[in-house]
Amino acid sequence: MSIELLKDIPHLKDMLGLPYDVLKAELVSGGAKPGNSKVKKSDLDEFLAALAEEFNGRSRLEFFHTVLIVLIRRRIMLQAAKDMFFDLWENETDFLCKHLSLRWLVSACDTICDHPRSPAEATTAIAASMLINTFKLYETERLTFESLNISERRMAALQGTREDLFDGLTTFKIGRGDMIRNLAGRLKRTRDADAALVARIFYTAVERVFTDETVFLRFRRLHNHDATRW
Repeated sequence: MSIELLKDIPHLKDMLGLPYDVLKAELVSGGAKPGNSKVKKSDLDEFLAALAEEFNGRSRLEFFHTVLIVLIRRRIMLQAAKDMFFDLWENETDFLCKHLSLRWLVSACDTICDHPRSPAEATTAIAASMLINTFKLYETERLTFESLNISERRMAALQGTREDLFDGLTTFKIGRGDMIRNLAGRLKRTRDADAALVARIFYTAVERVFTDETVFLRFRRLHNHDATRW
């Protein structure tokens, strides 16, 4: 890869050539003022300064990853940026999966899908992106309509029977259904058999949507059938 090509990029040149361990240990400081709505995405310097504020207090390695994504999206020094992006993921998969938010994990998946090194890598990347973005959409919908309280009668109906949704899908049987338990088992088996970096991102996202405040956790609280508990 050619580091020389990237030395003129703002907010990047002082990180180039530093070992990843150094970037992990150092924290981001400074950047645009919080809530600066006047930052133009077309202005690379201002845009990266705003992102630096988002990463204020976090490791410089996380910010380094984000800068590379921005360059790849804008096709700035594209080949050099891609080389560094994949080198970073190959060497720091554990760290990135642990520390990046879902926002930046899905951005990484989108980047991999746009510039895959193999068809299989693109397929796994888009699967992870689909998962995260689906949760983003339905949680947005839930937040939008959270004032619509479900009646006890309606809850009892969903616990006792399945209702049609669309295209052959039916509702999950709240409290007793085995779909989530079976899904969790299949995910564990496939996760244990696949160590590819993009698969690691996917399973990081899976772990978070199973344990954070999502439909999986809410339905687990309502589950009352030991044989199908997950």
